[in-house]
Amino acid sequence: MRIGFYLNTTHLASWDWKDVLQGRTPLSGTDGTVLRVVHALAAHTSIEVTFLTTAEGTSPASTPATQVVVRNLTEAVRHAHTRRFDTLVFTNAQRSDVIDGVHQAEQLSQYCVAWCHNGPWREMARLYSDSDAVERVLCVSHRQADLFREKKIFSKMEVVHNGIFLDQFHPGKKTHQTERTACYVGALTPSQGFHTLAQSWLRVRSSFPDAKLIVVGSPQLYDRETKLGPLGVATPEYERSSLIPYFGSSRKEAREQHGVSFTGLLPPKHTRSVMNSSLTGVVNPNTETGALETFCVTAVEMQAMETAVIGGRRRGLRETVLNGKTGVLIDAPQQLAPTLCRLFQNPQKAREMGKRGRQWVTEMYDLSHLVKRWKQVFSSVSQERPPSPPPFSLWRATPKTMLREGIRRLHSMGTDNRLSLLDDLIGMIRDSE
Repeated sequence: MRIGFYLNTTHLASWDWKDVLQGRTPLSGTDGTVLRVVHALAAHTSIEVTFLTTAEGTSPASTPATQVVVRNLTEAVRHAHTRRFDTLVFTNAQRSDVIDGVHQAEQLSQYCVAWCHNGPWREMARLYSDSDAVERVLCVSHRQADLFREKKIFSKMEVVHNGIFLDQFHPGKKTHQTERTACYVGALTPSQGFHTLAQSWLRVRSSFPDAKLIVVGSPQLYDRETKLGPLGVATPEYERSSLIPYFGSSRKEAREQHGVSFTGLLPPKHTRSVMNSSLTGVVNPNTETGALETFCVTAVEMQAMETAVIGGRRRGLRETVLNGKTGVLIDAPQQLAPTLCRLFQNPQKAREMGKRGRQWVTEMYDLSHLVKRWKQVFSSVSQERPPSPPPFSLWRATPKTMLREGIRRLHSMGTDNRLSLLDDLIGMIRDSE
């Protein structure tokens, strides 16, 4: 079987396969996941994997995947068609080059799989659902797919979780020195909600004057050319509005007066060390505004390092973090400070959460297990079997999800059965309240 993966890597500038595989290159969750999956499939299956990118990675001998440089998705589709690939996987993005690439795939009848780490947004969802070339639309969590249950695109959706190389995560014992230390890992951008943590941290320090916060991240994670402010960790506008008012205008002031250490971008190897030295870790705390996680690779990585996770109780985090068992998911921004304080007051509870987190990730998100799921997807596409959208689940359902499922079923049945379905749906909503 011949499979291609396309990823636009221009934003990474220069990158090296060896550094990526050894955890020495800072990467976003999407970029890191794609590179890991490409390597794992090429190294541990009989699939012939070709990686098509816009910027070539050096040290190609470090991975058995064949590497090809293309200008865009359209060129990747042509290459896939010429080399008779069974399937070409591309990452979803709302850009003209992706739209052009899908149209090219239609013209050449090249099977494709849209891998949606985010979205798909309305325009892209319509494109994928209408395209005969897009055989599957992969979501990274069931809760992401649930957002589209009543849409036409849902009939093409399947779920493949993101994964990590678990053998690269070696948690050490949480010592007394870690009991008042928290970390934040993620881009320092408005959409990722770091300002919520900045506001909350002052209240935490009023209760625990010795508490420390290590902040790992930068918008340069997504674009190495992004201009940074005086703290060197966010855009000048975001630093002025959401960091400097709380932590001061220099890293020294933030560290000495507020216990906050900004590291900027760190490679995964060093980020894992920060997680290991922290009692708890904060990921995207958004609950209503800003970006809501479809999965959150960082939360999985924290749990793999036996670090209790705190994040917003929305979408993907409800699937990757077991609320109350491997971490705490908050329902509103004002809950963040009390949650941190409770874990600082009871470090044993946080350590127990961390232990359970490691077990949870081992069961669910070890990439060595998820390789089998990828093989199932490719086999299904090559044999022209229909997609298998995730079944409806009361366990993860919300009233909105139930409504979407009801609309989906109404579309698929005759008039005589619709009133009966509405009665059943109302009863399900009542049972969930």
